[in-house]
Amino acid sequence: MDLKPQKAQRRVLRTAFTVSSNKIENELQNEVVDLEKISLLQVQLKDKYLRLEAVQEAVSGTLLQLEDDGREFETDFTDAEGYRERYLEYYSLIDKKLNETVIYEVPDTPRKFKKEYLGQLRQKRPGKSGHDFKVGEVVMIEEPSRKRVYWPLGKVINLLPGKDGKVRTLKLKFKNSELIRPIQRVYPLEVPFINNEIVKMDGVPTSSVKEDELTSNAVIRNKITRSGRLVKIPERLGLFNEVLHAFE
Repeated sequence: MDLKPQKAQRRVLRTAFTVSSNKIENELQNEVVDLEKISLLQVQLKDKYLRLEAVQEAVSGTLLQLEDDGREFETDFTDAEGYRERYLEYYSLIDKKLNETVIYEVPDTPRKFKKEYLGQLRQKRPGKSGHDFKVGEVVMIEEPSRKRVYWPLGKVINLLPGKDGKVRTLKLKFKNSELIRPIQRVYPLEVPFINNEIVKMDGVPTSSVKEDELTSNAVIRNKITRSGRLVKIPERLGLFNEVLHAFE
C-alpha cells in the first residue's frame, strides 16, 4: 500500500496545526489577552488537530501492516505524540486563562448587587412585618440555604388570610412555578406599588394631579424618601423625575 498520499495529507495538516499553535502562543504572550480571539483560536486548533489525528491513525495502521519489525512505526508514533502533547499544552493554557478571567469577574456582580441594591431594601425586624403586601408586587424570596445576594425575585399573585382575616401567607409566582411563603420569609422591595399606576413620591397617582398644576412656573418641592434621603431631580428629565415606575 502506498503511503505517499497519506503522508502528503498529514504534512499539510501538520503545517496548518503549527501555524495555529504559533498564533495562540503569540496571543498568550500579550499582557491583555483578547478572550474572544483566544477562544476562537482554541476552536480552530481543536479542529485542525482532530483532522490531523484521523490521518495519523490511517498512517499508523498502514505502517503496522507493511513493517515487520515495527521500527518505522515506532519513529512515526513518537513524532505524532509530539503534536498531541503540544495540542494538550495549548488547550489547557487557554482553558486556564479563560477560567482565571471568569473567577475574577463573577464575584464582582454579587458584591456590587449587595452594595448598591440590598442596602436599599426596607429595614425589617425578624419575625415581624409592617408591610402591607399587594397583589402584583415584586418581592425577594428568602432561601436560608443560600446567601442573600442569590435570593430570587417573585411576584405576589394572591394574599392568603388566616381565620382572623389577617394576611400571614402569600402565594407567589416564581419562574414557571407557584410558591406559598409566610410573610416573614418574603422581603418587599423599596419601589412603591399602587395598582400598576405611576406613583409620585408622596403616594399620589399622576392621574389625580391637575394639569393646570403642572406648569413650567410650578415650584417643585424637595422629595424625601421613606429612609430620609433627599431626591435629586436631574434637569434633563424634567417633570417626569417626580415619579417612580412600579414593577409590572
